[in-house]
Amino acid sequence: MILTKTKIKTNVKELFKFFSKPKNFEQIYPKELQLKILKAPEELKNGDEITLLITLFGQRFRWKLRIKSFNPPKEIVYEALVSPFKSWIHTLKLSPLDENTLLEDKIDFSTYFPISNIFSKFLIKRVLNYKNEALRKYFGEPLQPLYKDSFRIGLFQGTFISCIMVLLALILNFPLPFNTSLDILFALISFFLLWFFTHDLAHLAVGAIVGVKFRYYFLGLSNIILIKGFPEALKFMPMVLGLKVDKILSRASKKGLASMYLSGPLASIFIPFLVPLWILFKDSSNLSGLITLILSLFNLTFSLYFSPKVGCIAKALRVISVKESSKR
Repeated sequence: MILTKTKIKTNVKELFKFFSKPKNFEQIYPKELQLKILKAPEELKNGDEITLLITLFGQRFRWKLRIKSFNPPKEIVYEALVSPFKSWIHTLKLSPLDENTLLEDKIDFSTYFPISNIFSKFLIKRVLNYKNEALRKYFGEPLQPLYKDSFRIGLFQGTFISCIMVLLALILNFPLPFNTSLDILFALISFFLLWFFTHDLAHLAVGAIVGVKFRYYFLGLSNIILIKGFPEALKFMPMVLGLKVDKILSRASKKGLASMYLSGPLASIFIPFLVPLWILFKDSSNLSGLITLILSLFNLTFSLYFSPKVGCIAKALRVISVKESSKR
């Protein structure tokens, strides 16, 4: 449960009137969320439904909210019928405070995994803080609401971390095989680090050659969750490192942009093969080499299935198709 309290310099009736109009939501939430109302009444009443789009952890989600309780001018309770969360109830409570209003936000939510609850709670608090500052500004206070995305990483910092992780992977793998019980652990760590961190480094390197500029790294949800039939219970689990393209400063051609997109999956498919190839070169019967070879082959097979559908290969194909259609 998350609870925030904020004093808003307006009376209860005016603030309740603001919240009773769903279109106003788009004015008070961070632009990074790209909140957009798709379907809603002009003014709310009990039992009404609101359909909206919102961006969380780099992915676009459709939400459907139902007004569970509508008690003017004291309380509105929103219950999520469709959302990326297992459960979601947001209670707005308004109370007179001198000539102002005390606004209480209480959010009861849960995801399918405890670690997802931790990430989500951190994000929700940041969003609520921004929303409350935006409300105070809307009602006349001289504020400039700021939203700090805790899952955003600077370009230099993200590149430095990625390079260190790749170097660590090579260090762990270089002396293998030890013919000890640590072989499998070190090999798996090395494989994972090469798979996880080479993807964006390849984007960055090829982007520098072809003229693609990037703004920052971010920790977000993998596009794997977009595959039809992906379990709802797992949608907050597959976190990956991503790069935000700077569309304004980029000067890449369509071909260059497609090459940049293709470089990521090619790197994360083939570079991890270095782990089993090195181990098996040193000892062709080593168990850790055989395990990581199977893992590499699975990664190759799955990536060639997944990426052309919703991953970076799909993005490259879309770029190419736009180029082809423009010639017609």
